[in-house]
Amino acid sequence: MLFTILSFYSIIQTNRIDQANPYSEIINYDHDSVLINLLLIAFTAVGALIILRNKIYISKINTNFIICVMLFVTTTISLTWIILVKSNASGDSMLLLNTARDAAQNKYDSFFHSYNYYGNYSYYLFYPFQLGYVFFAEILYRIFGTACSDTLFQIPNVIALDFIYVGLIAITSKLFNRKSVTNLTAFSLIVCLQPMFMTTFTYGILPGLAFSIWSVYHVISFMKNGKIKNVIFATLLISVSVLLKYNNMIILAAICIALILHAIDKKKLLALALVAAMIIGSVALQKLVIFSYSARSGAELNTQVSQTMYAYMGIGDSGMALGWYNGKAMETMRDNQMDVKKANKVATQGIKE
Repeated sequence: MLFTILSFYSIIQTNRIDQANPYSEIINYDHDSVLINLLLIAFTAVGALIILRNKIYISKINTNFIICVMLFVTTTISLTWIILVKSNASGDSMLLLNTARDAAQNKYDSFFHSYNYYGNYSYYLFYPFQLGYVFFAEILYRIFGTACSDTLFQIPNVIALDFIYVGLIAITSKLFNRKSVTNLTAFSLIVCLQPMFMTTFTYGILPGLAFSIWSVYHVISFMKNGKIKNVIFATLLISVSVLLKYNNMIILAAICIALILHAIDKKKLLALALVAAMIIGSVALQKLVIFSYSARSGAELNTQVSQTMYAYMGIGDSGMALGWYNGKAMETMRDNQMDVKKANKVATQGIKE
């Protein structure tokens, strides 16, 4: 039902970013050309019928050939986009890269103070989990030098996107074991252009997702063959994924639910062991990186915006999109002088109201 509603509105409306106020993060909708959209849908349907009537079976095409074409298209468009737009990091992304650049030069000022908006408290007292991507960026700065442009972090995005697409094809093949389905997935990814324009966004999203996708692949493999090597790979990959992008805890949660159901259905205790290993590995690796920066900088990184504060933020009114980030969680903690318990009380009271 939800997909039907979204499909209908995608025909009559399109969303856009207000170029006059790009940081507002407000969803704007414009009326789309319904006639053109319907003609494109009809053209696609006719093309599919022609293929079927002429018995052009997609399963007869070599899968590896399609994958090679997909990788060529994805890499070419992504690199072309990076070269043309010459994008530089801004906002939180810029903060993370600046911290990584300084850390590569053994400078740690950003661990002690920040902008007035943060009450001059360090950004990492609110969001220490962001240090996973800082760690990744610092490694690149130490290898290639701190004078490098943001392209240094955009190229790994292209590589990550290639791995994501190949991983999705591998998962499809593992789940369905039908060449036609696998090939159709590969063809679909060739024309899936939107993620290619994400390669300029240096925020850990694509690298983190790449590790998540391949962790899912090894979880599926484990469910099918029960091999220990898949347990090891799945644990390592999801741990790195969460380190690079904390939001991937959502993927970890989904994997754990699937494994618990698998353990109940197949009566396999090893699946529960994998759940424990993935949770412990993800939390431990992140804590280890935070501890290392704390030790190196001498700063105490022992606070963090809580999920209660995020819930308070999500249900509140905002000048931005409803339910979207609006700074309320951070502000609640800042205005309570970084006292997490007091901030949680304020957030809880706000949720009740």
